[in-house]
Amino acid sequence: MLAAAAVASASSPTSHGDISMAGNVLHLVSIGLESTRGQQIDTVERKLLQDIFFPTLLAVAIETKDTLVLKNAIRAFFNLWVCMRYELKSEFEVFLQAVHFKVLELAYKEAAGNKKISTRRSNNNTPTLNLSEAREVVLENMLDIVRFEPNILREIYYNYDCDPASSNLYECIIVALGKNAIPLESSSTISGVSSGNTNEVNLKENPTPMSDDSKHAT
Repeated sequence: MLAAAAVASASSPTSHGDISMAGNVLHLVSIGLESTRGQQIDTVERKLLQDIFFPTLLAVAIETKDTLVLKNAIRAFFNLWVCMRYELKSEFEVFLQAVHFKVLELAYKEAAGNKKISTRRSNNNTPTLNLSEAREVVLENMLDIVRFEPNILREIYYNYDCDPASSNLYECIIVALGKNAIPLESSSTISGVSSGNTNEVNLKENPTPMSDDSKHAT
């Protein structure tokens, strides 16, 4: 696992090929991390994973336009967090904000606007990220986080929302999950109605008159 992490961290995610290769290595690292759950990770490995591997993991997750690579990166992140969550307080916060919440925000905007949002730089030919698929990957991982153990949400609230130096991470997670509980197609329809669709019947402006019989009905 140590050697695989070193290879992944040495990969410079500056091109589509580099990121794809790093994503494949991340899959191997994720398997290694998953196999070490409940085992002691020595100090050298912890230092490597926190200071060298995590920044590469974050860069790959942000830069990739491949849903499978994103899934491998997020899975590796989750397994890393499970093994070292007490050492990765700030890293956990950064990853959720830069990857999870960003993907959900872009996917929601795309659905609300009923058009594709480009996640591609204008000066290269790298394919765009499928935000609908990426949203599913992110939501699945967020559910893995909240189901990790019974008190995990209380722990997140105490360590982040109650810390003046941290963001309200518990609140952000609950809001994000609640906002995405409705399928994107349904949320975009609701958005269209609330934005002023005059074809919909407005009961407040056009009330149905009550008959004399109904007024006196008991």
